[in-house]
Amino acid sequence: MARVLFAFLLFSGTLLAQQGNSVYTFLDLPSSALSSALAGSQVASGQKDLSMIADNPAIGDSSMHHNMNLGYLNYVTNINQATAFYSRTIDSVGLASAYIRYFDYGSFDETDQFGNQIGNFKVTDYELGVSLSRPFTPTSRFRYGATLKQIYSSYYNFWSYGVGADLGIHYTSKDGEFIVGLVADNMGFSVVDYTNSGAQAMPFNMRVGFSKKFSKAPIRFGMQYNDLQRWDLAGADADAQLLVTNDPLTGDSSRRVFTADNFLRHMTASVEILPAEGFNLIVGYNFRRRLELALNDRAGLSGFSFGVLMKVRRIQIHYALASYTLGATSHLFAVSTNLNEWYRRK
Repeated sequence: MARVLFAFLLFSGTLLAQQGNSVYTFLDLPSSALSSALAGSQVASGQKDLSMIADNPAIGDSSMHHNMNLGYLNYVTNINQATAFYSRTIDSVGLASAYIRYFDYGSFDETDQFGNQIGNFKVTDYELGVSLSRPFTPTSRFRYGATLKQIYSSYYNFWSYGVGADLGIHYTSKDGEFIVGLVADNMGFSVVDYTNSGAQAMPFNMRVGFSKKFSKAPIRFGMQYNDLQRWDLAGADADAQLLVTNDPLTGDSSRRVFTADNFLRHMTASVEILPAEGFNLIVGYNFRRRLELALNDRAGLSGFSFGVLMKVRRIQIHYALASYTLGATSHLFAVSTNLNEWYRRK
């Protein structure tokens, strides 16, 4: 199994080195309300929330046995997403879980060459994943996990099918207040391309993060460094191209890449306020989102995200709001429960 995963990672890395763009970019969007509130992702989450397996497959443990999570995202305008997660503990194996993600870009008019409408069509993406997480040893504070995923994408008369994997490690301190996570996300490629032009890589991302809960205050602080495999994130930003300088003697152009600006584009930060059991308030900040999407004259809340988690009887309700740019705000709702709590005790 280890050899297969190593070969998979090697092939995915080779594709990334050859391709300037990636396929299935919807995978970069958060798949849960908690992820969205935590600035888009948190591989070292301290929340026992099943949907966070999409961020780090090693997060799952026996406390999530028989859990279910249903989510809905209104991204922008009529772009919507729906998710469903379920998990079950398997003795001597670990926590097994499965999820499905449906991403709908809406309906589009089909016209002939004269502009006459002759029909309409939908554009959709699907992600189906199965995960397994377990400790390195029965008493270890380190857990590891893996997710195998399949992607199906339909754009009008074109379709694509891809396979991928996530690998993760999760460490929790003895007191449970300090957590570290490391993930290799979206190691995969398209098996069938839209135009049969060859395999394309998924949006591969290596992330490392930590979270720290303060023992004498109801606060958990978290930070995450994204895109470990790539330093220069500013290269694709049009504003960064304005910083290019030309040598008056040789005419060569250059741009400084080892800058604080480039470093901050990798970072996300979050603060969770935990005033009572079953009630959380969350504020997140995504530096890259702020730097790349905020309007120069009206930045507003670009890059910020907010969330609330509240447990009502046997159901936990999640809501997150994330601001991308002025007039583009996403809303994500989710409900989760442990199905064991619904069984009648005999």
